[in-house]
Amino acid sequence: MKRSILILVLLAVIATGVFAKEFSLSAGGGVLFDWSIDNGITYDSNSYFLSEDVMAFGGFAFFDATYAELEVNFTYGLRSLRSNDSRNETGANGNYMALGFSLLGKYPINLTKVTVSPLLGGSYNLVLVDKFEDGGSISDSDYYKSMDWSQFGALAGVGVDITLTESLFLKTEALFHFRFPNKIWSDFADGEDGKTSFGMGPKVKVGVGYKFFSKEAAAAEKQ
Repeated sequence: MKRSILILVLLAVIATGVFAKEFSLSAGGGVLFDWSIDNGITYDSNSYFLSEDVMAFGGFAFFDATYAELEVNFTYGLRSLRSNDSRNETGANGNYMALGFSLLGKYPINLTKVTVSPLLGGSYNLVLVDKFEDGGSISDSDYYKSMDWSQFGALAGVGVDITLTESLFLKTEALFHFRFPNKIWSDFADGEDGKTSFGMGPKVKVGVGYKFFSKEAAAAEKQ
């Protein structure tokens, strides 16, 4: 259902662009850094908290339709669990691998060789494998699986595209990534009468894109 909604939104944006004076299609890829802090749970009764920080690195591919951007990425995350429990002061370290998706709406402002675009949209992070330093995982049990660490999120920020040639451009984005609680933290909070905390942090992307269609250029060729 959620996937169908995202597809319909993307098609609606593309359809809107068809009637715009300037409309282009492009695709490409690059590298990204995504840092999330403070996803976890707190218990007001004893002032106890447990949270997870993740620094993720990876690559992404994108499809851009002037007013919308669809991204697919693959990331490797370095994770750390923190607690104020004296028995676990240093927390536990581990890692994960995930497949991510995001859909961003954008409003391009063309400044000749540079295009600046405010960005707003959503994301989904599908965790494929997760491990902690002792080789175990909270999702090794029969009940929890690696994908139970997966999260929906919201993104907001700005993108800057710099023209390199008629078709090639450098793509950069600086985003604020807000992450909603995953299933595991939500279940722990419900079971122990606690509260979930939201994850948040920066997401930075750098890549190269190829513009394979431009309505403005196509119109000029016909003249």
